[in-house]
Amino acid sequence: MYRYFSFFLFSVLLFATNNILVEVNARDINNSGDIIKASNGIEVIYQDSIIRANRVIYNKKTKKLKLIGDVEMIGYNSTKEQANEVDIDLNSTQAEFKRLFWVTDNDIWIVSKNAKKQDDIYITGASVLSSCDISNPIWKLAFDRSQYNKSNKYIKLYNAIMYFMDVPVFYSPYLAFPTNKQRRSGLLSPLFGYEIDDGFIYEQPIFWAIAPNMDLEFNPQIRTKRSYGEYSTFRFADTKYSHGGIRVGYFKDKSSYESANNKDDSHYGIEFKYDNSNVFSKYNDGLYINAIYLNDIDYLNLQKTSFGDFGQSALQESKLNYYIQNNDYYVGVNTKYFINTRANVDNDTTLQILPSIQLHKYLDEIFFKNLTYSIDMHIDNYYRKEGINLKQLQFEVPIEYTLSLFDDYFGLSLEENIYYSKYFFSNGDFSYDKFKYMSNLHRIKLFSDLSKKYSSFIHILQSSIFFITPGYESQEPISSSDFSNDQQALLNVGLPQKHYEFALNQYFYDNAMNLIFSQRLYQIYYAKKTSIRPYKWADLHNEMIYNTKHWQFYNDLAYSYHYSKIRESSSYIRYKISRLNLGVSHTYRDILGDEQSVNLTKANEAGISFAYKYNDHWDFNGALTYNIDESSSKQWRLGFKYKEDCWNFSFAIKQEIIPRPNGSDTQNSFNILMNFVPFAEFGVDL
Repeated sequence: MYRYFSFFLFSVLLFATNNILVEVNARDINNSGDIIKASNGIEVIYQDSIIRANRVIYNKKTKKLKLIGDVEMIGYNSTKEQANEVDIDLNSTQAEFKRLFWVTDNDIWIVSKNAKKQDDIYITGASVLSSCDISNPIWKLAFDRSQYNKSNKYIKLYNAIMYFMDVPVFYSPYLAFPTNKQRRSGLLSPLFGYEIDDGFIYEQPIFWAIAPNMDLEFNPQIRTKRSYGEYSTFRFADTKYSHGGIRVGYFKDKSSYESANNKDDSHYGIEFKYDNSNVFSKYNDGLYINAIYLNDIDYLNLQKTSFGDFGQSALQESKLNYYIQNNDYYVGVNTKYFINTRANVDNDTTLQILPSIQLHKYLDEIFFKNLTYSIDMHIDNYYRKEGINLKQLQFEVPIEYTLSLFDDYFGLSLEENIYYSKYFFSNGDFSYDKFKYMSNLHRIKLFSDLSKKYSSFIHILQSSIFFITPGYESQEPISSSDFSNDQQALLNVGLPQKHYEFALNQYFYDNAMNLIFSQRLYQIYYAKKTSIRPYKWADLHNEMIYNTKHWQFYNDLAYSYHYSKIRESSSYIRYKISRLNLGVSHTYRDILGDEQSVNLTKANEAGISFAYKYNDHWDFNGALTYNIDESSSKQWRLGFKYKEDCWNFSFAIKQEIIPRPNGSDTQNSFNILMNFVPFAEFGVDL
């Protein structure tokens, strides 16, 4: 069935077969028997495409539509197809193309000498594929035949050869990949590497897209000198407010593999992370879990890609935090579990926090205006298999009265801090397994918070003077100093000595409220000296930052009056323009003899880092950490990246310190990564 209409210089031909409507618009349409020919300004509307061609021939008897010369098909889903000729069988909706060129919605183009199309399936003969400029593609895939599913954007190639700058670099009898960014099951790009002790490294990720909100990835790996292992990762998003994942892994060393840094020949672990910002829809709450169990640090070192926020540290910390709050109250449950992976440490003696429960009443008025209070209560459970355990209840109530003076230029604060704590010892033989402590503290604060706007900047000045003096103190049944040394290590009691605290903060902003300069100065003065602290003036702390259009200067310093030395200093200078980001830093720490922590170490390190964008294609970056005292580099890296629209290449060489069960190693490595947009990424890590 067909109809022919003539409207002055433009003609329309409508015909239908098998419920398929075809509309041909042209200036010239001629009908001769079973043959209808059209030319001059042709536009054909067929299925989901608008087609343009030089000539159209339609056979009413065979129901075949032939488009000849500069055929261009534009689909409603943004695909574009061009061909010299297209034959469409309207009985079967099958189409045949000669010299076909088409572009997917992800800018992948394919050129084929001949092709067939049935519904949404394209079958091509010898073809070329790329996402680069068609006139001179940097990379391309040539193959004998292919099958492309237009509806699910998936292509299969047979006998494919990859060319890079016309040089063959890769062959595969079969390749399959999506032409868009939708998650799909299949093989991901492999990872390659080499280490002196481990040999050649090969990891082949296998991806399973289980559902839109979950997937599973397998990462089997081979280390030729060492052995083989497997890591698997399950990721999910259970609600629109939450997401999480689980990773398990196992690696077994060969019996012939020897390393002084390993205490075990098996390395295994499990990681779990979960973040939910709205657990119960009726409440303002949140849940965060970042947990790990591992037998040694090499469980993390053997991973080619990291999973959680654990880092390569000998002491691994797992966290579970949940909170619920409203405008008046906050309740939080915090759990911490530590695994010490050092070879000479038994984790049964490591103290865990299982759990800590906090109840907080936010600041509120009591009795009358300007008289405020808050309540903070903690219940803590410190547990380990071997050694003293402790359960502790803490209760703190600060009550504060604030008075404005001299027309708000100054403020006066009077605060009474009431504190109560009770300790319960277990897992040992004690003369006393309970301890109760009560105290109060008096604080007087004189402060000001001033701001003034000038013509080109705004100045904010905040100053305060604290006077803190101890009040009442009660300890039962005996003094804390009479407990055993192991019990005293878990006690945290005592009132501070009478002292003064001075603080000065100032900020300069431009009229757009961009920070120009800030300074925070802090000083403590004690009324009396002690045998432990034979001085009255504590360290002076001063932190400053200064910003200009392109520069940033920063310093954080602690100066000891008693030793007349700088105890700590952290500084950096950063310079940033459109193409260059340069940073120079220095970290210094001296051990002066009065520090309480035994974990402090001396430091005198300088660092430099840079990132330079040479043009739209080349990026360079690097960093160096240098130990001034030892006159040696500690860690460094240097790399570059070259990128085009259709491919990019990056290279990096670095030296880093890797923790091991029996210490640490200094490891040199380099990384090469090539990404052929959008379907493949190849990396080598040596």
